[in-house]
Amino acid sequence: MSSAWAEIQRLAADLQRVQLSEAAKKLSEANCIEVISKLIQRELIDVVFTRDGSSYITRRHLRTEVRNECLGVGGRVSLTDISAKLNVDFDHISNAASAIVAEDEEFILNNGELFAKEYVNKLQSELNVLLAEEGMRSLPSLCRQWELPAELLRSLLLDQLPKEGSEFVVDGENIYTRTFLEARTSVLRAALSAITKVTAVSNIQQKLQLPPSRFFAALDFLIKAGEVPGKIVGSRTSSTATYVPHLHEQLLAAAVKRMLTQEGHIVLSELKKMGVVDSTALIKATFVPEEINALQFLHSIVLPKETVQAQANLIEEELLQRHYTNVYSIISQSGIPFEVSDADFFVTNLKNKNKEYFVSDGFIYTKQLVTNATTSLNEKLEEQANIELNKLEQRKKMPQTANQEKDDWNEGKGGKGKKGGKAAKGRSSKRDEETNDSTNIVVEPDQLIEWLQATSVIPEELLDTISESIAETVTNKLRERVAHLAATQATTAAQSNKRSHQQTEQQLAQLHGNLCMFESGLEHFSGALQNDLCLYLLKTLGTELANFLLGYASDTPNVGQMKERQREETVNSLPSRIKDAFNSLFDSLKSEDTQKLNDNLFDVCSPSILQLNLKKLDKKMRSENCETYKAHLFTQLNEQTDPAAALLSAVLYLYAKEGVAVHASGKFVSQLVPKLATLIDTEIYDLLGETQKLVVSSLKNKDDAEIKNQLDESLNTLRSRLGA
Repeated sequence: MSSAWAEIQRLAADLQRVQLSEAAKKLSEANCIEVISKLIQRELIDVVFTRDGSSYITRRHLRTEVRNECLGVGGRVSLTDISAKLNVDFDHISNAASAIVAEDEEFILNNGELFAKEYVNKLQSELNVLLAEEGMRSLPSLCRQWELPAELLRSLLLDQLPKEGSEFVVDGENIYTRTFLEARTSVLRAALSAITKVTAVSNIQQKLQLPPSRFFAALDFLIKAGEVPGKIVGSRTSSTATYVPHLHEQLLAAAVKRMLTQEGHIVLSELKKMGVVDSTALIKATFVPEEINALQFLHSIVLPKETVQAQANLIEEELLQRHYTNVYSIISQSGIPFEVSDADFFVTNLKNKNKEYFVSDGFIYTKQLVTNATTSLNEKLEEQANIELNKLEQRKKMPQTANQEKDDWNEGKGGKGKKGGKAAKGRSSKRDEETNDSTNIVVEPDQLIEWLQATSVIPEELLDTISESIAETVTNKLRERVAHLAATQATTAAQSNKRSHQQTEQQLAQLHGNLCMFESGLEHFSGALQNDLCLYLLKTLGTELANFLLGYASDTPNVGQMKERQREETVNSLPSRIKDAFNSLFDSLKSEDTQKLNDNLFDVCSPSILQLNLKKLDKKMRSENCETYKAHLFTQLNEQTDPAAALLSAVLYLYAKEGVAVHASGKFVSQLVPKLATLIDTEIYDLLGETQKLVVSSLKNKDDAEIKNQLDESLNTLRSRLGA
């Protein structure tokens, strides 16, 4: 390489000599470039051109220039700055810098910058000065100050520090001097010695301006040296960790003893104000086991067990006198600062002591109080039993049409109406069973509370609890009383009916007269409608008549409320001849022939069976019955408020005016109305049809006020036209 450099120098001298010679012997710039290019092509020389191509330099000399540029600016220079200053492409500068770093350990290349050892030494000196002045510096602050990446700063400075025996300590992103840490340890020692009350560890750490790792390292050092006059309570990683001085514990122990000696109790909230985290642990650490065993720990207070027992005795005395007491009201009169939560201890103990004690919201009461409450309601129950019995009797007397007001009023064929009718009758039957059964009677909670308030046996605070506990008992007593009154009344009625044979015959004649009247009305219809009306007549009036006779024969009240199984048992209990007659009578109800029912009625009433005088109705009596029925329908039409029931009464009334007595429910309206077309005035017929449509719309749209108003107006017009 030295020979090549010598050759270059010789050529340069020759070129200079030629250029300084006469013009005829000089080389032009183009010739020079051509010569140099030929030498480069033949790899006789290795040079680097400047960006403009007017100058060249060897690679070795380029490295020298790059090295000089770095040292000339203090040991840190950007490769882009060198490229611009030397007018050489960045790639050549980068390659030169890489070569310098490879052959000389005094240089470092990082992130497009070249660093010399001189620069690193300068940084170390500055760091020493900073740490000497401040004692600690953070890595981010140094990065900002020197404009260096964190990784480079670590590799240049921190990683070069010796692991042992160094004056500096690196902890995370902070650098400390040992002198600084020792000073902070001394400050911590002084602070811990000066603190006399419970203090949050985080507050002490914040005052020392040390991260958790250095703080606890200093603390551990002092603990190991036995220079910490206290202890840390709680996890070190928790923000609630506290430092408790031994002096504070001694003062607390003295305060606890003074409280118990002077006041006779220890209020836990007072200890909490003193900074005690675990009051129970403090008290147990203050007294010997024998003293602890003599203490009772409640929720908010600690006091001797004999004091607790004295309070329990007072509560029990109150219970014996009044059968109930508010536990907190008793213990709060003692002068001891009990809290409401402390009452739970006394309540639990008393309840465990006696199984006949009950608890509710701080109150404790005895079983005797519950018994007294139930007994105090006897008079009210007697009154209510009579009221309920009257209600049952009123429901029994309600006509069947009143229970069928919600039948199917939709227009349609007879088949659909029949299906709806069955459902309606099923609901009606079920409703009758429910309303006439004392087992469905219930004493409502509000009513029971009102009764208890009137007795003044139960305090206001226990009304809800005790009323709930005795509700079932009171309801059962009411049901039993109603059942007893009903049985007594039924027995009396049965005996009276048995004695009043003539009255029975009169009622029988009335029922049979109605049956015959409606039977005659069937002759004016034909086909499916006649068949459906016949079935309805048999299942309603026919069944009522059969049940009436069975009640008379068996001396059993309310046969109509019996289920089929009960009725069969009643029939089977009769003498054989009477039983057979009644079986035939009830079987005829399932047929479609009213004549068969009439024949069986006369058989049952014959002298050989029930000895009841049942006569066939003549034409005059049937006419009188029809007039009576018409008058009854006229009254119903005028008084009924339910639109559906009023429409039914209107339809039946129009038939009755024509001498046709019809026994029907609401489901037959859609079939009966068309039959009136040839019997009544056209205007009334149209008004009837319009009212029917409005009834159906009203049932489908119950909340539509406009339809309701139209329906009321239409019904009033219909009543007016019919003279109601």
